[in-house]
Amino acid sequence: MRRPAANALLSILLLAMALSGCMADRISEKMKSWVGRSEADLVQAWGPPTSVYKLDDGSKVLTYAYENDDASSRVDAFGVRRYSEATQRTRSFTIGPNGIVVRWRWQGY
Repeated sequence: MRRPAANALLSILLLAMALSGCMADRISEKMKSWVGRSEADLVQAWGPPTSVYKLDDGSKVLTYAYENDDASSRVDAFGVRRYSEATQRTRSFTIGPNGIVVRWRWQGY
């Protein structure tokens, strides 16, 4: 009797994993497209960064941080109130001494 429910749950989990992978690919492609472009182009498109960290070799790391403000509550299947927390996502670009994007890194959806 529980087999259909287990199959449905498995299907939902697989779909969520697939969608998550697609989103990660899209974010990575967007970030990668900035390599070789100028810092000025990046700031013009993305706006002022949240933080700038200067490295000893003359490079710097521009970081854009965003809070997902979807903190909310819901009641789960067992009647327990669950609270989701706000999450943070960051997008960082390393700018070489010549003012060109050389690396990128992201965290969070």
